[in-house]
Amino acid sequence: MMTPSLLATKIYTPRLRPDVVSRPHLIERLKAGLRCPLTLVSASAGYGKTTLLVELANNIDLPVAWLSLDEWDNDPVRFWTHFISALHSKEPNIGNAALQMLGSTDSTDIQSALTELINELASGEPSIKPYVLVLDDYHSVSGDKLMTYLKT
Repeated sequence: MMTPSLLATKIYTPRLRPDVVSRPHLIERLKAGLRCPLTLVSASAGYGKTTLLVELANNIDLPVAWLSLDEWDNDPVRFWTHFISALHSKEPNIGNAALQMLGSTDSTDIQSALTELINELASGEPSIKPYVLVLDDYHSVSGDKLMTYLKT
């Protein structure tokens, strides 16, 4: 089996610039949102969403897995390989079988790989600790093929 190509910089949390203008009131709102399964940060380009999330990552006690998305991530195998690798960066025991399935030289059955991942996450395995997953620039992902997998 071959391993799908992984662009490692996509799963690194960006560095907080030293000249950042701190926004503690927004950080507190995001911290409150951590009690929810999903929090959406939405604003126009240039309003500092990524910077805010990096600041959050530096101000919480939970590990933060990061995935920076772009238009190339409309390819389902690429998206899910990077998505699982982001999870894997904080919890090395997550997604090994799904990654192998995505990297198979056979025709890739993405739904089987996702079923494997979901079952693994839903198993309640006590070794899996809570953490935050940031999907930065999620608006970049718009491919019909990828959206089909996200809806299932």
